[in-house]
Amino acid sequence: FAESVTEAQKLAQPEDFDFLHRIGESYATLRRYAPEFLAVLKLRAAPAAKDVLDAIEVLRGMNSDNARKVPADAPTEFIKPRWQKLVMTDTGIDRRYYELCALSEMKNALRSGDIWVQGSRQFKDFEDYLVPPAKFASLK
Repeated sequence: FAESVTEAQKLAQPEDFDFLHRIGESYATLRRYAPEFLAVLKLRAAPAAKDVLDAIEVLRGMNSDNARKVPADAPTEFIKPRWQKLVMTDTGIDRRYYELCALSEMKNALRSGDIWVQGSRQFKDFEDYLVPPAKFASLK
């Protein structure tokens, strides 16, 4: 019984385990599609998501220039504390986790409506759902 308990403890995940470490293992698959995906989207953002959109623009620039390192002046304000230890390393910004974090935050901003895609029916500007100001004024 004691051996079983010891083995179970070895197999159990540590308390500070975060699945974000595992996401990094899928980065190569994501890299096959992300550059093309980002190149075709016409994204716009509300002020709340400007930092995320700026990060997406940095990624677009890196993809078009075939750059491997994230510029030192890349926006980092959008990085949540949970991502911080993965993205910010002793040697600078880790590209893999920076890209994963930016795409994750873009997904969240699309869902919340802080970022929208021009021409999209599903992810359109929140203002498009409202009555236009001129029509609203005439209805008063």
